[in-house]
Amino acid sequence: MKSYLLLLTALALAACAPKLETPEPGDEPKPNSRYIGQITSVHAEQGFVLIRRASAITLNPGTILLSEGPNGRAANLRISGENLGQMLAADVQSGSPQVGDSVREPLISEAEIEADEFESDPQVTDKQ
Repeated sequence: MKSYLLLLTALALAACAPKLETPEPGDEPKPNSRYIGQITSVHAEQGFVLIRRASAITLNPGTILLSEGPNGRAANLRISGENLGQMLAADVQSGSPQVGDSVREPLISEAEIEADEFESDPQVTDKQ
């Protein structure tokens, strides 16, 4: 009898629990960056780094990348375009990248690009 009472109580509590909503396909938040690889060498005097790609990702010359190290240290990099097999060469734009830093490509939507271009356009004023 006690087991039936316990089972009935458990079922009643389960029925009162909030239902978890399953997100609809396509409703998942999109990542704001993708992992590219890891810095394997830094040539500070020449202003470039070599990055070992994590996969067969193809990146166009001029693509902006971000490197991240411990304690929030970061650097901006730009793909230079040399074809080095599994390695990528990138020019250091700012920051102090170090060997072992992870490298990511920021993913920016077309709407964000257009909004940024709109904000950076100079104001046009009428001359009278």
